[in-house]
Parts: sequence; structure tokens; C-alpha cells
Amino acid sequence: MVNIGIIGAGRMGKAHADALKEIPEARLFGVYDAAAEPAKAFAAAYGMKKVYAASAELAGDKNLDAVMVCCPTFIHYQVMAELVGSGKAIFCEKPLVRHTEEGDRLLALAAAAKARIMVGYNRRYNPASAKLRELIAAGGLGAVRMAKVGCCVSGYKRQRGDWFADFDLCGGVTLDMMSHHLDLLNWYFGEAERAYGENLRFDKAMSEPMDFVSATVTYKNGVICNIEGAWQRYGQSYDKIEIYGDKATALLSGNQLQVFGYGRSEIFSWDDSPSPYQRQARAFVNLAVSGAAPLADIHDGYNAIRVANAINMSALERRVVVLSGKQEE
Repeated sequence: MVNIGIIGAGRMGKAHADALKEIPEARLFGVYDAAAEPAKAFAAAYGMKKVYAASAELAGDKNLDAVMVCCPTFIHYQVMAELVGSGKAIFCEKPLVRHTEEGDRLLALAAAAKARIMVGYNRRYNPASAKLRELIAAGGLGAVRMAKVGCCVSGYKRQRGDWFADFDLCGGVTLDMMSHHLDLLNWYFGEAERAYGENLRFDKAMSEPMDFVSATVTYKNGVICNIEGAWQRYGQSYDKIEIYGDKATALLSGNQLQVFGYGRSEIFSWDDSPSPYQRQARAFVNLAVSGAAPLADIHDGYNAIRVANAINMSALERRVVVLSGKQEE
């Protein structure tokens, strides 16, 4: 049995707890949240034995085999630094940390401790996303030239005063939601070479908080990616990645992948059982039990925030950011 502690009793903590409770050998052991009452309610809902008084307590609890970090982004570095030398398997919800310089320090700490860390890019566990990667690697699309990414979430409800509507704390839609897409692009195309972007950064002149990013990321292999993302309060939602090769075009949306070419049209689809969250939860338990490598480790988490923060830096400084060296947002 794998005893698992969770830091953060909010939306993502619940999402991961729901996935873990479907795994027979996973035991939800204890929880910490800065708000005591939600932590107590969370523990009761999931039959947990313990409510911790501080995040650092989980690192020292010998009853725990693994810890999931599901607290707000701006706290990730502090919590991960507490856990990294504990010997426990660690899951960190995306993004890995708020600032790239924090990622630099965390990579060094993790390497020294030989820590087992995975990052919550659950879209790698979507069969449609994995199939697209296979197609690209096998040359099924031909030489890939360009990609387009669009993720607009309508009905954004966060208000002023919420950390999730504060650019300094969350990094905006670029670092949070769009880091899923940036991670997939890294998975498909390798290392990014340069980035240019414009964004709103929750412009305080707006009556209510909204954020929007428009960016171009060029990879070292020459692929040009146009990226659009938004947390908007009205309008239509959509979430897709289009990849264009010499032989065919692929459209990824949810659990469906469509491939179009000359005289060719194919649709691949999968049901949602087990869901990407459940597949990811299984991978985390496997990491804790046997050390099996996850699809998204600390280096993948770092690479995604590095591109996201390069886009944010570009928008702030109105220049192209070259990712040939370490970037600091």
C-alpha cells in the first residue's frame, strides 16, 4: 500500500484525490491546506487519517511514501524545496514553479537529492496526444513546418483579490493553462529556440480580470508555432492543436485526433476511461512503488515554464527572447 499526502485541498487537490481513490494500492493518508476548515473537510471526504499543521510536516512523516503538491503556483517552490530531500515520490501540479530562476534552483536540489519527481501535464496521458506524437516521429505527417495552438476558456469567474487573477502570483494564462500546450509542443518538437509574445497580464484598466496571450515560438528544428490563449468572461471556448506537415495535417482536440491529406481523412478517437487524470495517477503510484519514469518529469516541467516565462518576458519587454541560455521572468 502506498500512503499519499496531499498539499492543497482545493480544486486540483480534489481532482487528483478522485483519481487516486480508484487505484486499490493507493491510500490517501493526510492533507495540509493553509485554510484549516477546508483541510478538515477534505480529510473527512476522502477518509484521511491526518490533517497536517504545515506543509513541511509531510516531508518528515515516515508514514508517507509520496506527496502531491496541489497548492497555488506561487507557493510551489517553497513546498518543493521542503520535500525534495525527503526520499518520497513527489507529484507537482503544473506549472512546476512561478519563476524560471526558482526552477534553476529546484533542478539543482533535485539532482543532488536524486529526487523522484513528476509534473502534472496530464495531457501526455491522453491517448490522442500520444498518437499524434507517434505520427510525427514516424513521419506520418511528412516534414512538419508549422503548428497552431488555440485555447480560449470562456466564462472566467475569478475576481480581483484572487491569486488566480493576479499575474504576479499565477503568471497569467500563459504560464498556467497554456503551459499544457507548451509542454506538448516541447514533447513533439524538442527545444524551443526563441519566443515572441503579447499579453494582457490582467490589465488593471479592465473592469473585470481577463487575460489573453498571442505568441510565436520557433523551435530549433525550424517548426514555427503560433499560440493563442485566453481566460475570457464571455464568448466561445475551444481547445485545439493543429500541426501541418508536407504530407498531412493533424488536428488534436480533446480525445480525438483527425488527420487530413491528399485523398486521405482519418479520425482516431478514444473513450475517456481511464481518464488522463487516472492514467497519470497510476503513473505516480508506479513512480512511488518502483521508480518507473513518468511521462513528464521535473525537466519537462522546467522546460515548459521556461518557454512560458520567455513569452511573458517578451510581452513585458517588447522584444524577441532567445532561449539559448537560461531565462528569468
